[in-house]
Amino acid sequence: MAKIIAFYNNKGGVAKTTTATNIAGVLSLENKKTLLIDGGGLNGKNNSFLQ
Repeated sequence: MAKIIAFYNNKGGVAKTTTATNIAGVLSLENKKTLLIDGGGLNGKNNSFLQ
């Protein structure tokens, strides 16, 4: 069954993208399928390639 994990905070600079990227990386290392979407204004991870 799919699970959704969301990191939300209106304030910028609170490490939302960093935290989400690290969690996705760990799940990926555990052979879990992951999809990371950064909905922030800078779209930091949408332009990155994650395996």
